Amino acid sequence: MKIEKNIPIPAIEKKIMRKYPFGEMDVGDSFFVHGEKGDDRAAIAARKYAHDQKVKGIHRRYVSRAMPGGFRIWRVE
Repeated sequence: MKIEKNIPIPAIEKKIMRKYPFGEMDVGDSFFVHGEKGDDRAAIAARKYAHDQKVKGIHRRYVSRAMPGGFRIWRVE
């Protein structure tokens, strides 16, 4: 194998921002995600989004709860 230097890493497209409205939410806002019990991809995405914002110095916190037919995500901070 040939070792190459100074090859830039392509940026990852942030699909989270298009799929879920985390960046548009104010404290107290929520949204419902339809899905099966155990299908908590939205909750995982919320934690990742909050972590990515914290790295940028922006503090946000989200809480999710399973509900009949899916999950609800709230912005709490």
